[in-house]
Amino acid sequence: MKKVAQLGAAALAVVFLISCSHKNNQQANIVGNHFKNLDFKGEKPKFVALLKLNLPPLLSELKVDKSGRRVVDQGLLTAIQQEQQQTLKQLKRISPDIKVLYTYQRVLNALAIIAPQDKADEISKLNVKKVVSEERFALPLAEKTQSTAKGEDIVNKNSMTFMGVDKVHQITVKTRDGKSEEIRGQGVRVGVIDTGIDYTHSMFGGAGTPEAYKSVQPSEK
Repeated sequence: MKKVAQLGAAALAVVFLISCSHKNNQQANIVGNHFKNLDFKGEKPKFVALLKLNLPPLLSELKVDKSGRRVVDQGLLTAIQQEQQQTLKQLKRISPDIKVLYTYQRVLNALAIIAPQDKADEISKLNVKKVVSEERFALPLAEKTQSTAKGEDIVNKNSMTFMGVDKVHQITVKTRDGKSEEIRGQGVRVGVIDTGIDYTHSMFGGAGTPEAYKSVQPSEK
């Protein structure tokens, strides 16, 4: 198998793009160029970070107007804008090479930035609530397994049997029409909130073929 590509910065970029609080095509293009030319190992490596500021976000402090509607606190909005501008001035004093990718005000009061790696310590000492930097990770390497004569394969030896969950299937319950049936999760809806699942797998409605898996894995192309 080829060496697995590191995708952490790309994943963080997707988060920024999805959660952007304003619509600005020019800004989106700037972000695209930044990530396209991002160099973590060159002479001037950079990193991406999210600076969570001290004031609460707008949606956490809504007010109720005379008609009963929830509206933005204009005083808080002004204070957030001033705090972000002050933080931006501090960043520029640290380095003119620090760029703001996005500003957040509604769900988060934060700045998404791209900055020189050698300025990370100075940025971490700013008077902000939290600094969250990007992390790089790799896709797990697939291990080749072989079925045995005893039938110790994926059907009989998997995470469900390892945790003993298969024992639940031996329990029977009475249905509304008086019949007995095993508990198999029928009628239960499962929501997977995770971008890390292999949605090409047949258990998740995908084709379940090596070709489908390779089509969405950069390291397999």
